[in-house]
Amino acid sequence: MRLRVCFVLLVFLLGYGSLSAQGIIIRGDVRDTNTRRGLPSVNIFIKGTPIGTESDFAGRFSLPVAQPNPGMIVVFQHIAYDVLEIGLDSVRTLQHIYLQPRVIPLQGLTIEAQGERIEVEKDLPQTVSVIGSDVFEIRGYTDAGDLLQTDHSVQVDEDLSGEKTVSLRAGNPDEVIVLYNGVKMNSAFDNVFDFSLIDLEDVERLEIIKGSNTALYGSEALSGIVNVVPKTRQDYHIRFRQQIGTYRSGNWGINLYQDFDRLHTSYSYKQGGTQRQFSDVVTPDAGLENRVSHHTANLVYRFSENRDDHFLGAMYIDSFLEYDNRRDLEHLENRNQVASLSYEGSIYKLRDLSLSAAYHNADEAQDLREASQSRCRQIQDKSFRFDVEKRVARRRFDLLLAYQFAYSDLRLEDDVTTTSRSLQVSRFDRKHHGFVGIVKFYSPTGSKLMPTFDLDLSVRHDRVNDEQTDGQQRDIYEDYEETLPFAYFDVHAWEETIGKFATNLQGSSDRLAFKAYLSFGTNVKFPTLFQQVSSPSTVASPDASPSLDPEKNRSMEIGFEVIGDTRQHPTIYGWQLSGNFFKNFYKNKFRVYYTPGIPIAFYDNVQDAQITGVETKAGVFLFRKKVTLEVGFSRFFVSEKAAFPFKYDVKSTLDFRVDHAGYAFQLHLFTEG
Repeated sequence: MRLRVCFVLLVFLLGYGSLSAQGIIIRGDVRDTNTRRGLPSVNIFIKGTPIGTESDFAGRFSLPVAQPNPGMIVVFQHIAYDVLEIGLDSVRTLQHIYLQPRVIPLQGLTIEAQGERIEVEKDLPQTVSVIGSDVFEIRGYTDAGDLLQTDHSVQVDEDLSGEKTVSLRAGNPDEVIVLYNGVKMNSAFDNVFDFSLIDLEDVERLEIIKGSNTALYGSEALSGIVNVVPKTRQDYHIRFRQQIGTYRSGNWGINLYQDFDRLHTSYSYKQGGTQRQFSDVVTPDAGLENRVSHHTANLVYRFSENRDDHFLGAMYIDSFLEYDNRRDLEHLENRNQVASLSYEGSIYKLRDLSLSAAYHNADEAQDLREASQSRCRQIQDKSFRFDVEKRVARRRFDLLLAYQFAYSDLRLEDDVTTTSRSLQVSRFDRKHHGFVGIVKFYSPTGSKLMPTFDLDLSVRHDRVNDEQTDGQQRDIYEDYEETLPFAYFDVHAWEETIGKFATNLQGSSDRLAFKAYLSFGTNVKFPTLFQQVSSPSTVASPDASPSLDPEKNRSMEIGFEVIGDTRQHPTIYGWQLSGNFFKNFYKNKFRVYYTPGIPIAFYDNVQDAQITGVETKAGVFLFRKKVTLEVGFSRFFVSEKAAFPFKYDVKSTLDFRVDHAGYAFQLHLFTEG
């Protein structure tokens, strides 16, 4: 009997030893317990061992364990979530792992994924609002313009044509730099961008960077920056969608995605339109009609699965908008094509290097007709950009050096017909060189609550050359025709240097986190080609011409943010409060006006103008962050209304959101005036 028991025990031990020696692979995905969305960049490891991995962009993970042990503990760790520890046997039986979101990020943890970094962190500290895809996917907005209006510092201007431009902090649309995956989208003609051309299906998040204290992203950003971050990875292979709405509107689209190991490819197409009727016109054929189409393609190759900061990417965008106003006999066609190539990584001994090249072709045709005259304008802007950045990271400071070059070839054609016909054709070149240096010093304080005191300095030098390379005016009368040389200007050359300074304090404990900054500096905005060719001297005397010197901006801003963790309370999980005070002083500010009978804009100058503003935002998180309530308020004081036309003084927002077990409900209210 004893021999039989020993034999059975020996067989069991040998079998267990062979199973233990056999490796296993644990697979699953990590999700937010409230939204049920997959969480990328979650650190997953066996406690007390070097065995670990990281979740991918959709929250999926695969953890190989060579020698499993029933006593092993698997740890799930993310900067924005509570740490979760689960036994190895339990993890093997779970398909989904749910993490509880935190109010205060975990100390000592960073997210290394490229997609999670905010681009503006490379520049001086500023106020940043981030609208992620998890927020706008359940909203009924069809383009980025409507979505941006939900922020309490943003005003969206929409034309009848459907074109949507964005203003920040009571400024003008040509003071906002728009980036798409780091590529500048502003037109070289008027320095604005139509946000209706951005398809939200391709967007990962929108970053709204407020204020003029930026050096890296170029001059002309006197009000701020909007950075559109596209999606480069998807959790599907093919998706089709159809949307319908009021005003006989609708759109459909298809999205394709495929990955080949470390190569990720995606393509999307969208087409839609809107038909509207004027309330004072009963004729069915005298309404408004808009048609849009979008093509977007992305290709990303990552040289290493474990490093998202070493990649080669290519992007192509083709957006088309057509507007037809049959009552007022107005027609508009706008096309934007962008192709870019970017690389981030190392070249030989040069580490932390970023290179990008982009080609932008913007083509717009305007047709305006009245009883006595017609005006047709054709604008074609072809531009090329090249950017290089080099970062040097040390223990006490970070240094960023950058060189940026932009070349624009602009062709402008004006065809005006009254009793006679006048055709003006001009061609312009712009060359823009930018040199940037940013240094951030980190000084330890010895305090646990506030471990470092940061000091940031930046310098930017710009050289801009504008030249009219060709120009002729052709006048056609009833009995003869005359062709003459025509020139708006000969050569304009500007050279400006700006500097900025900021201090930054931040710290956190288990129940409180805070950050505060003070920044001030100068900025410059060079006259756009639209402002230069829209001089009153074309219809009046040269004495009425505006000063074509660059606009100067001097700014100061103080900002803070405080976050509290009150999870011990049965209802209130946490709270958040932020505020900003800023002053902008302008010199030689361009001001737009219109002349009766001429349907185009002209410009003159305001020598002195200023904008003072106060912005606040408060939020409270309830029931373990299942319910979020946020209130925003902005108040602006504008000294010269004519320099900033049609801008509101006050805006208030209210957001109420519920996320529970994958179900979501949102309510957004805002007032502006």
